[in-house]
Amino acid sequence: MLFLSIMILKVEEVPFCLLVFSLLHSFNFCLSNLHMQKQ
Repeated sequence: MLFLSIMILKVEEVPFCLLVFSLLHSFNFCLSNLHMQKQ
């Protein structure tokens, strides 16, 4: 329970742009995987 609250605090400390960047990176990774599967 304590660990979870620490994780949530850490997430709140992260800037929003960094969060968006990681989301875009994972999205791009999924797209490239799909592209590789088509070939």
